[in-house]
Amino acid sequence: MGGGGGLNAAKAAEVVSVLEPNLVVPMHYSTPDTKLSLDSLNKFLKEMGLSKQEAQPTLKVSRSSLPEETHVIVLEYQKS
Repeated sequence: MGGGGGLNAAKAAEVVSVLEPNLVVPMHYSTPDTKLSLDSLNKFLKEMGLSKQEAQPTLKVSRSSLPEETHVIVLEYQKS
């Protein structure tokens, strides 16, 4: 969702509003190690009308655990 070969932050937020998924996990955004010019995670969160989200180390999903409203989950950035 950071641009480059993917959607920029605004377009990604627009797609989320059209699809109305239960969960959104942002990826392909600017990090301290990014060499590409990408939008930041915070820019996407702002487009979604959210403030900074606390990153989680993992995500486990089951059908019964899905939220009714769209929920953005930020996973911890792990340098490869």
